[in-house]
Amino acid sequence: MKSKLTKAQENNLVAAKVIREMLSRSFGPRGLTKLTVNNYGDFFLVQAGVDILEKIDYKHPVAKMMLDLAKSLESNFGDGSITAVLLATGLVEKAGELMRMGVHPNVIADGYEESLKKSLSILSDLSFSLDPNDAKGIRRIAYTSLLPKVPQDNSDLLSGLVVQALKILEVDETSAPSQDVTDHFNVIAREGDFEESSLVDGVAFDATVLDPSMPKKVIGARIAIVHSLFGIREMKMKTEIRISEAASLPLFRRKERSIIHKMISDVVSSGANVLFTHKGVDDLAFAPLSASRIFTVRRVGMRDLRRIERSTGAKMILSTDEGFEGKIGYSVRVEEMEIGDRKWIIVQGGKNHGAVTILARGYLQRSADHIQDTLRRVVRMVGAALRNPDVVAGGGACEMSLSAELHTWSTSQTSRKQLAVEMYSKVLELIPTTLAINSGMNQLDVIPKLRNHHAEGRSGYGIDSLKGELADIAARGYIESAHMKSQILNSATEAALSIIRIGDVYQMSHQHSDMAQKEGPDYP
Repeated sequence: MKSKLTKAQENNLVAAKVIREMLSRSFGPRGLTKLTVNNYGDFFLVQAGVDILEKIDYKHPVAKMMLDLAKSLESNFGDGSITAVLLATGLVEKAGELMRMGVHPNVIADGYEESLKKSLSILSDLSFSLDPNDAKGIRRIAYTSLLPKVPQDNSDLLSGLVVQALKILEVDETSAPSQDVTDHFNVIAREGDFEESSLVDGVAFDATVLDPSMPKKVIGARIAIVHSLFGIREMKMKTEIRISEAASLPLFRRKERSIIHKMISDVVSSGANVLFTHKGVDDLAFAPLSASRIFTVRRVGMRDLRRIERSTGAKMILSTDEGFEGKIGYSVRVEEMEIGDRKWIIVQGGKNHGAVTILARGYLQRSADHIQDTLRRVVRMVGAALRNPDVVAGGGACEMSLSAELHTWSTSQTSRKQLAVEMYSKVLELIPTTLAINSGMNQLDVIPKLRNHHAEGRSGYGIDSLKGELADIAARGYIESAHMKSQILNSATEAALSIIRIGDVYQMSHQHSDMAQKEGPDYP
């Protein structure tokens, strides 16, 4: 017997299908890029799930829930957003089929929850531990994550830079779970030859030295950081100084100079030969600082200053009156360098090695910007993987194994929940199926063969998208974080259950806030 769905349920099912079809074309190493154009005519090339959903900006509640799902995974892992959205929307679509057959949404939800528990148990059996000291293995995680986002040759170089960066930062399974690697990591991407991309053990930021007569490079840098204005500080309240006698003006000027010279003397006596300030530097200080051969940069952003502190051991002081004892940082080299069409300050080889910067290059500035965004996400993902070093085979092999095991387990269920478990197993096949389609393979040939491999115990078999063939993905080194996979399953299932349990939609009227419109809105 077929059951009639409410208008809200039908609306949600259509929205889920549209989102799945839109994102599926951008999934995997062979996924296509989306071109989005805003109201001002600016265009963006995007491929990450969270970027696509943000740029298109759907108003439908289901789309907003999928965006929240994608953002959650991106902020915690830097990857897996499209996988999660495909699974969530697939689960909603399959639930719709069961509801039309007369299966109650709560029965479907119970079946999905049990399927999730079983999947997580199977996932634990499929995973294997990766030695955090195995640089080659860690590099394969980064490489696998980069493949859908940048060309293959670029993935090889960038994955090596990512591993070097995390090794410098000493991120491993003993690192605190709350440690955000991106606080210690930065990417600068400029137009240029990609092969010139490199890693800086330290900090780089867009700025120039205070005065052309200052040194452009300091070897054996001793670094001082001052937060306030380096000069005569302005009062918070508006003040006015009146000098009634002309003879008093030179005295006033001398007093100003003596205050500034005292500040410079404090810096010189501390042994510092590099000075960074968060705020400005008085014009009267330019010449004395140059004469003292102090490499000075003003108006440095707070985030960059924090990275300099982590890298060099320097401690920021509010003003020179506090003194610099125990607050001077050390690095091998500080220099002004031209990268692309701008000048940058490089602070390299800090004694604490608490910050790293990747200088990435792209043949076009838009491709450089894309590399910059991608690297930040991949570093977050690999950092999370190092803290939880269990991995599984990529290329849809993990999802196919889960699907096969769930299909077998579903036969032991005697209630209607068996239907929900079977649907859950079919949705998991969406991942290898979508990879196969985007790789130009015929899913009608590939998926049955893949099922046979897994039925015969070859759980490492999946889709090698680059070569367009079935292969032992694990043996070829395509691996993904098991912890990320478990989070994807949890998040996707939770999002799907939230939508499945919706019976009606109410929208508050703008004219009468105490009234509600039932079943109403048509979302663009």
